[in-house]
Amino acid sequence: MRMRHEGDEDPGPNELSVTVAHEGDAVVLIVSGELDLASGPVLEVALDSIASGAPEVVVDLDGLTFFGSTGVNVLVDALHRLSARGTRLGVRVDRPLTRRVLELCGLSDLLTVSA
Repeated sequence: MRMRHEGDEDPGPNELSVTVAHEGDAVVLIVSGELDLASGPVLEVALDSIASGAPEVVVDLDGLTFFGSTGVNVLVDALHRLSARGTRLGVRVDRPLTRRVLELCGLSDLLTVSA
């Protein structure tokens, strides 16, 4: 489990990796691998450390091979922490199953969700 930057070597298919990119004023965290109980703290740390000072953070979930309750909890916690700092949180997801989890949990009503 590690945080990466653009151009770093690719991890294994199940290892969670968070790649940091920038799109305009937004910081984009491109997440790939499995987001589970063991790897959730990696995304939490990335969201806390990268998001400071950014007006918007977008979490790209399309590279995930597993997304469950831990991922939902990480996003809910991040939404509260970032909102308190005045930072908007959005999610980019095109995978139908991941999008469905966000809808069932009500997160699609709280976050900006795009494809």
